[in-house]
Amino acid sequence: MVTIDSAAYREMLESLQGAAPAEAVGLLAGPIPDIATVCRPLRSARSGSRGVIADPRDQYAAELWIQRSGMCVVALYHSHPDGCVHLSERDRELSMRRRETQIVVALRDCQVLDVRAYAIVGTHVIATALSVAAPGVRSTSVARPTEAPLATFHDGSGARGSDQTMALPIL
Repeated sequence: MVTIDSAAYREMLESLQGAAPAEAVGLLAGPIPDIATVCRPLRSARSGSRGVIADPRDQYAAELWIQRSGMCVVALYHSHPDGCVHLSERDRELSMRRRETQIVVALRDCQVLDVRAYAIVGTHVIATALSVAAPGVRSTSVARPTEAPLATFHDGSGARGSDQTMALPIL
């Protein structure tokens, strides 16, 4: 499971919606492999409704910044403006080369329909859970992979009832 802080999650969605109807791509980074605190949208070298390629210089600069900041790439994200939330064959091939979690955001008419995460287990790509938390709050909930479109939000107050589970991408 990957936990994304809510500010990084919002930035991810806004970057993808802003690029629609073309596909867009970016990186999520954080201090450890399952906690994303930073969103780094990437410029596209080529983009359309049927695929996107990140600008290699921009991707290199982003990954270098992440490394120099003492963080690691937690997930790669991209949009599917046709409303499909499943990984394409090309997405699956990339998942096998880059072992980070893949996040797909399904859009239609610039509106977010669904968000899914996929992890690599051996030679298989499987749906996994996402959790969105207030900045600086680590999620402690664990969702089964079949619950991938659900997120657990923590407002950080520690008050009874401050945790809520809702369907992604609502914030």
